[in-house]
Amino acid sequence: MESPELVRGRIERAGLVAILRRVPESRLETTVEALWRGGIRVAEVTWDDESSPDLLGRAIACSDRELVWGMGTVTGAGQVRRALAAGARFIVTPAFVPEVVEECRRHGVLCIPGAFTPTEIYAAWRAGGGLIKVFPAASLGAPYFRELKGPFPGIPLVAVGGVTAENTPSFLRAGACAVGAGGNLVRRDLIERGDWEALAEVAARFVAAVEEVRPSCSP
Repeated sequence: MESPELVRGRIERAGLVAILRRVPESRLETTVEALWRGGIRVAEVTWDDESSPDLLGRAIACSDRELVWGMGTVTGAGQVRRALAAGARFIVTPAFVPEVVEECRRHGVLCIPGAFTPTEIYAAWRAGGGLIKVFPAASLGAPYFRELKGPFPGIPLVAVGGVTAENTPSFLRAGACAVGAGGNLVRRDLIERGDWEALAEVAARFVAAVEEVRPSCSP
C-alpha cells in the first residue's frame, strides 16, 4: 500500500475527488469508465450501507490502476478495516471522528476528516488528519478558506459540499488544495439515462476548472 504522504500528494496534484454515492451496481462500471475518460484520477465511494465496501471493491476492479480510490462517510473503526480490506487507499469522514483518525494512523493510511469550525479543523489536524475536509463548503463560501489560511497556513484544506465546476476555481484560489464533488459531478440523472458521453464531459469541465488554478498545498 502507498504511504499516506504519497496518496496525499496524488490528491493534491489531481486537485479533485469525485464522490460516488449510491451509484447502482449495474451501472458502476460504465460510470467509472466515463469519469476516467473525463480525466478523473481520484475518487471515493461513500459508505451508505453494509454493501458499500463490496461496491468499492468492484469499482477498483473495473477501473484503471492509476485511479486512486478511497472510502467516504466513514464513522467507525470497523468501517475503516472493512474499507481497507476492499482496497481503499484513503478514508474520509463526514465530521471529526477521533476513533477513525486513530484507526487510520494504526494502519498507516491517509485520513481526511471532516470539519466545519476553526476549532474542529485544528483538532482534526492535530489528531493526525492528513488533509482536512471543510464541509459544507458552498454554504461557507470561498472567503472562509482565505480567512482560515491566516491562522492555519500549514493545514491543507479540501472544499466539499455544493462544489461545482463554476465555483471550483474560487475555492482553489482562496486556499483549498483540492475540492470534492458529488452530485454536481457524478450526476444521477446522466447515470440513470445512461448518457456516458455527457457524464465524461461534466468530468472534463471539472478537471479543466482545476487546471485553471493548479493548486498546491503547503506541507
